[in-house]
Amino acid sequence: MATDRIADEGLFSTASAKHIAIAMLLGIVTILANYNAPGGFFWDENYHVASAQKYLNDVYFMEPHPPLGKLLIAAGEGMVNYNPGSDSEFIATDYAKDPPDSFDLGGYRIFPVLFLWWTIPLLWMLAYLLTLKRWVASVVSSMLIFDNAIVVHGRGAMLESIQIFFIVATILCFFWLRLRFQTKKHLYCSSAMLGLCFGLAMATKYSSLVLICLWIVIPTFMWKRWKNMASVYLLSFAVAVLSFCAVWQIHFSLGTKVQTELPDNGYYKASEVIKSEVDARTIGQLSNFPTHLRDSIAFADHYEKGVPRLDLSKADENGSPWFTWPFGGRTISYKWQQVSEKVYKYVYLVPNPVVWGLGLIGLLYSFSVCFLALFKPQKINWFSGHYIIFGLYIGYMIGMARIDRVMYLYHYFIPLLLSFLLFGIMLSRIEFVASKPITEVRRKLVSAGLITIILLTFLFYRGFTYFLPMHDNAVAKRSLLQLWELRCVNCEQPSEFVDPNNLKQEDEEPAEEIEDNIEEIEETDEEWLGTDNPASASPVSSLPKNDD
Repeated sequence: MATDRIADEGLFSTASAKHIAIAMLLGIVTILANYNAPGGFFWDENYHVASAQKYLNDVYFMEPHPPLGKLLIAAGEGMVNYNPGSDSEFIATDYAKDPPDSFDLGGYRIFPVLFLWWTIPLLWMLAYLLTLKRWVASVVSSMLIFDNAIVVHGRGAMLESIQIFFIVATILCFFWLRLRFQTKKHLYCSSAMLGLCFGLAMATKYSSLVLICLWIVIPTFMWKRWKNMASVYLLSFAVAVLSFCAVWQIHFSLGTKVQTELPDNGYYKASEVIKSEVDARTIGQLSNFPTHLRDSIAFADHYEKGVPRLDLSKADENGSPWFTWPFGGRTISYKWQQVSEKVYKYVYLVPNPVVWGLGLIGLLYSFSVCFLALFKPQKINWFSGHYIIFGLYIGYMIGMARIDRVMYLYHYFIPLLLSFLLFGIMLSRIEFVASKPITEVRRKLVSAGLITIILLTFLFYRGFTYFLPMHDNAVAKRSLLQLWELRCVNCEQPSEFVDPNNLKQEDEEPAEEIEDNIEEIEETDEEWLGTDNPASASPVSSLPKNDD
């Protein structure tokens, strides 16, 4: 990092502020505008709204994810109260469905939407610290602003946009610490913020654990100041643990009521100590915090065992293998509604192909640079910003490759953002194209051209993002890769994943074997749910693609 150039140009200069302001304004149009549409649940909103209503009504429950995301979803509705009298509609189930016609999701969606919008300036600043070029940072931020997949998912009451915000904030704090650790004021402040953002990221989704790799890199730039390095480790980890535990303590202290229709008569396999605490309405005692946390982790493990594995022989499988994600993987129809014959409205998880393509180019560039660096005689700084971002990408994807349960395209959002940064680094380093030098003026023109192309492609796919009517032919035109399996409601096309022969064999399965499988599933469900109420089934059922 070139400290002198940072000082000269200024991360917080007027010029930088103008770039960030324009990016935020564009984000208002793509992310914030009319965010409460469409009405009705899609994808995981059924689960998260049900959890949020339990918080609003002090109902005891457990969840496979850490609680921060759902606490914020509940806080949004609690602040605006768009559904007076209807915010206890789903407290007796873990899967909300059939909301009243007047039910407004705007309150539940407000914080996920805001956190995605707030990520824009953080991503811009991070890209600037890595490249020291404002126009390149604007290209990187535009890749977030105009990616159809991130926008459509981030406009729902989901956890990913909140997690993305804290992950980008953690990485930004790390690089700011790396730049300004020489003074105690910046050292302590950056260390505390680094720990806080990491703790809150972990309190949103456990996949944020990949950020622990950043602490491994700290000795590479602080080894001559071992006392300061010790302070960084102690302060950052202390704040991370405190913030993580504080979020869990809030979750534990809110569950004072038992809803017997929920699994295990509302106790979710809690230990006897916790059951007694809930019954006595003394929930949230700090002395029982370790027991609460142990029960919650055990429940998450039990829950994950009930999630099916990826099954590519299923025609209605929404998941896709991790190695297909950089190319778009299998897209997901979150919601559809018929307008007329061959005209439907969609909420569809579809990538902006230009954005994902540029990210893939940045990824391939990083692979090639690392490979060529192995054969260079001169010393390579393997702990530069480029290699750190690339290392985080590889670390996350290795973790995803080791997970057996079904995973979906939006699980790629974190490495996708890292690929944006890798492309920005590549764009800032290009010095020649076809033997012609790339001046700063030409780099700005290229950056402006890329932003324009990204915007136009976003508009081409906007129907899938904003639930707009689309003719079947329009859907077919946007199916860029067969790998995506992007199709209209009644359209059939060959699948890259599903073998028709397997489907035929499944249809010819003996009736006796089918009955045995059904009985086995029912027994498993009864043991898992502790109730015969199918509405309380949490993780294992596939969500319907339509709301008819």
